Amino acid sequence: ETPCGMLHEIVNSPGLREVAEGKKYVDIAFDMEALSLYWRLRCYTVWMFLKFVGMAVVCAVSGWLAFVVKLCSVAELLHSSTTSVSQGALRMLVFLNQMVGIVSLRHLLISRIRDFAFGGCDGIVSVEEQYLLNVYLAVLQEKLWTSTALTTSQKVAVMVQFDDRDLQV
Repeated sequence: ETPCGMLHEIVNSPGLREVAEGKKYVDIAFDMEALSLYWRLRCYTVWMFLKFVGMAVVCAVSGWLAFVVKLCSVAELLHSSTTSVSQGALRMLVFLNQMVGIVSLRHLLISRIRDFAFGGCDGIVSVEEQYLLNVYLAVLQEKLWTSTALTTSQKVAVMVQFDDRDLQV
């Protein structure tokens, strides 16, 4: 249930109505006018949702247009009579590399290892288990940065290339 729905239930609850009408005495003073203006919260929530949906649509459309432009340029290059075979093969390999790079496998693999190693018997990472993972990664980074066996550039390279295999070790 949404926060606005819960607030609506609180405002319209029978006990609160009895207090507001003076039929029931409560030590806590309620400002019913402030609670009756929850529509502002509802409007803000709807506005934020519409902004999110709008941004998602803009990103999806621009991504689709970029894909179509790239696909058309590769098709034009492959059908051109002036293009050599090696140039066409190179362009096709670059295009395929870009298509494979759309999905971030690194994040997917890290999340699967995280769920396996820190998810417990149910395989779902709870708040406590996420905290444990954060502490583990913080200690790992501290050990890495305080190590004298690596230079600074090597330490940066290790942090940039951190992946699921490093998390398994």
